[in-house]
Amino acid sequence: MEYNVNFIYTDSKDKELVKAVPSKFPVFINFLDLLSAKDKKQAFRIKAKWGAKKNPFIEVLSEDGKVDRCFYSENSSAVSQLIEWLNNDKNSN
Repeated sequence: MEYNVNFIYTDSKDKELVKAVPSKFPVFINFLDLLSAKDKKQAFRIKAKWGAKKNPFIEVLSEDGKVDRCFYSENSSAVSQLIEWLNNDKNSN
């Protein structure tokens, strides 16, 4: 299983945490900085689709381009949720 991840952030510390994500699967991460004029439009489009307001916001797409999971930081760290989910045995097919 291969995943494409849209990682929307404003804090570069979150970006560094995601770069170090260990995974059993190939993960391709598209970093979108909300403070960057270049990334802002695409980042807002993705967040608006889900009604997301908080950062970081993470959208995980499967090989076929369908959204598999989204993570955001309201109660716990979105990065921690992503790491736990990627390394969970239930995700291996």
